[in-house]
This record gives sequence, structure tokens and C-alpha cells, in this order.
Amino acid sequence: MHIAFLTSEYPHPKVSYAAGIGTSIKNLAKQLVIQNHQVTVFVYSQDKIETFNDDGITIQKIANKKYKILGWLRHRKYIQNFINNSIAKENIDIIEAPDWTGITAFMKFRCPLVIRLHGTDAYFCSLEGRKQRAKNFFFEKLALMNANSIVSVSAFTAGKTKEIFKLNKPIQVIYNGIDISLFRPLEISAEMGTILYFGSIIRKKGLLELAHIFNKVIEKNPNVQLKLLGKDVVDVQSGKSTLSVFLS
Repeated sequence: MHIAFLTSEYPHPKVSYAAGIGTSIKNLAKQLVIQNHQVTVFVYSQDKIETFNDDGITIQKIANKKYKILGWLRHRKYIQNFINNSIAKENIDIIEAPDWTGITAFMKFRCPLVIRLHGTDAYFCSLEGRKQRAKNFFFEKLALMNANSIVSVSAFTAGKTKEIFKLNKPIQVIYNGIDISLFRPLEISAEMGTILYFGSIIRKKGLLELAHIFNKVIEKNPNVQLKLLGKDVVDVQSGKSTLSVFLS
């Protein structure tokens, strides 16, 4: 099969941004290539149009374009047309896209579309108890409704997404895989009395709840250390760095 992915991120020096979703796509794509499948990754919102090979995976960068009128629609149609040309030329059988922002709303592809639930904006707004923009909710729901199939990285995300968007579609849970040749137990001594947080420094990952929990931990053991390892992100509610909110 020729399997494609649509994403705004991918871990490669030629791509402007990468995080968890991009890494999960690369892990899956590498294994699909090993299984003799052909894989293409479309990365939108990039600096230019460019095609290159990454260990057998074809990466197609889609240049970012700005429009003065109806940019939300014309941007999607531009991506759609770019991908449909490749689907026709390269005989792509299926394409997967993430749920975030409902990027595939108003898109119609020449092959089946699978949406993978990592967590929509609506999902995180619900968990954090904050209001979502009606436009974002509409885009995300439309994208999910138009997908041929939906998969989720966890049963909780699947159930919560069904509840939020009142979906009647079946959702299959397929966990993110890892390369166990890279991620394996190491024979190193643990740093006693240390708690490590690894991931983006961001509210939606529960970092601010962690601050309150750690305060209770050090009441019982003042020698415990908490180490944060990740990129600091602007907090969606305060507009400040999440690290500064965490420390305040």
C-alpha cells in the first residue's frame, strides 16, 4: 500500500517544527516502510515547497500561503489540491490526518481519510474548563464527520471526543507505538529523591496541577527535587510563559 500522512510537524532539520504528533508519525512511518509499504508525509505551513527522502519516507513540504479573504477556506483548498495531485500521480491508497484544529474540514481527497485522535482543541478546552471558539469547534466536528474512519491514541480520548462532538461513528483505539530498540531500560543508577517531568511546558499537559501536587510532596519530604525537561510554551489563559505561571 501507499500510505500518506498529513501533519503540520515532523522531526527533520528541513522541517520548521516537530513535537509529539510528528514523532509518532515518523515512528509509524519507519515501521511501515520496513513492512514494504510506501509512505508519503505531507507537512503543511512550511517555508517552501520541497520534496526529500528521509530513510525511505517521502516528505513533501507544502509552502504556507496567506489570503486576505476567506483564508481559512482557501488555505484548506490549497492543501487539498496539492495532496490530490500527489494522490493521482503517486497512487496513494489512504491518508491519515490529526484531529487538531480540524484541518481537513472542507477537504475532499481522492482516497479514504482516517483521522487520528490525539486531542482536539475542544477536548482540551473541556478538560481545562475553558470556553472554545465556536469556529474551532465547527471545524473540528466537520472534519470528524467527513472522515471515512476515526482512530484514537487512547480509550479515554475516544470516549471524551465522542461525548463532546456527539459522534455516532465507531472509533478504534490504536496506541502510539515506540521503537523498543531505542526506548529500553538502561542500567544506570536512579537519582534518588528526584521527579522528572518530560514534555512541553504547557497547561494542557497538567503542568499546573503538578505544581500543586509537588507542593504537597515537599511538605512531607523537603529534599525532593522536581526537574522539568521540555519547551516552554505561552500559556493560553495568562499570555505569559507557562514556566513563569508554574513558578508563581
